[in-house]
Amino acid sequence: MKELFPGVYQLRCLVFPGELLQYYITENGGSRSGPVRSGVEKSSEQLSNGSRRHDILQDALTSRTMDDTDSFLELAEDYMIKDRVVREVIWEES
Repeated sequence: MKELFPGVYQLRCLVFPGELLQYYITENGGSRSGPVRSGVEKSSEQLSNGSRRHDILQDALTSRTMDDTDSFLELAEDYMIKDRVVREVIWEES
């Protein structure tokens, strides 16, 4: 986590459309110690073109099962590109 100033931290994360992020915030020291807040956040954006990571993997596996090698390779490449962007670009900024 990135320390904004002493004792206050920031964590950036990526939530894909339709995915949930469960979180909890704790406080240590002083008069309060332990959980302060918890909750679940959901991305409000919805993609209609089937480009969620789960959808891409599902389509790739279906193509593989049906021996559609060209579609499988195209979808697998699309997934790998998106995975690399998430790992190298988005998470590096955190």
